[in-house]
Amino acid sequence: MAVRASREVVIEAPACAIMDALADIEGVATWSALHKDAEVVDRHPDGRP
Repeated sequence: MAVRASREVVIEAPACAIMDALADIEGVATWSALHKDAEVVDRHPDGRP
């Protein structure tokens, strides 16, 4: 049996601030209760995870 779910969240912030937060993989545990820890094992040449 397939299960599908979706959720929408409106964030009052500029897109660049949101993208910066999402790119901060090591800091994800500070704002996401679903994650206890995260580690970047490889990065793009420009530094993005």
